[in-house]
Amino acid sequence: MSFRITASFLVCCLLLAGCSKEDAPKSTSSSSKTSPQAQTDSGRGGRTSSASGKQGEWHPGRPDTKSGTIATTNGSITVAMTLMYKGIPYSLYIPKDMVTERDTANPKGTQVRIYNAPNGKVDRGSWAEIYVPNEPTTLMDMTGALLGSDGLAEQYKFKVTAPPQPFPHCAWGAETYAFAGKEKEGYACLNVHATTKAFYVAVVQKKGEKNFALRIDAILSEFQWNDDGKGLGE
Repeated sequence: MSFRITASFLVCCLLLAGCSKEDAPKSTSSSSKTSPQAQTDSGRGGRTSSASGKQGEWHPGRPDTKSGTIATTNGSITVAMTLMYKGIPYSLYIPKDMVTERDTANPKGTQVRIYNAPNGKVDRGSWAEIYVPNEPTTLMDMTGALLGSDGLAEQYKFKVTAPPQPFPHCAWGAETYAFAGKEKEGYACLNVHATTKAFYVAVVQKKGEKNFALRIDAILSEFQWNDDGKGLGE
């Protein structure tokens, strides 16, 4: 009787050992060496194996750097791009001649702005802002964040209109708005992700500037949510 128990016990141990070895997560440590300052500037950080959907989660299969094609009014260009994902609920690629800044003082959500930075000098004349609230929010509430008394439109004294349809920059948006003001123009795209959080992408640029919006389109084309790996509008 004791022999049967011992044998069964050994078989179970062997099976458990085999399963744990096969199911153990593969290491995702990075072989690239990046200084702490460079990590802060690029928005990148150490890879983690945190639970799905958490901010800053690493997405397997997304390389740290890659080449990207950006359309311009004079054709297309190929640029080096760096993966950004640290501390945000999504990941995307940023061209090396652009920078991102995160508003860490906003307790209500994740607010990131993207600027051109030719020759390393940040040009704040045009920018794109991606805002994702921390708590579940309706599309109506998110509209208020743009058009309300303390929203973006009021801050910049923009006149807001409905953009002409079809509007190529917001093909994924549930709601779209166009901005017009002194020396500035732009648009905003709103949608809901995973039926629980509304979010927006706003682009404000110098009047007459065309290439900035095309650059942002290229960046958003490879946008990927952390929780389900889907892109905008999927």
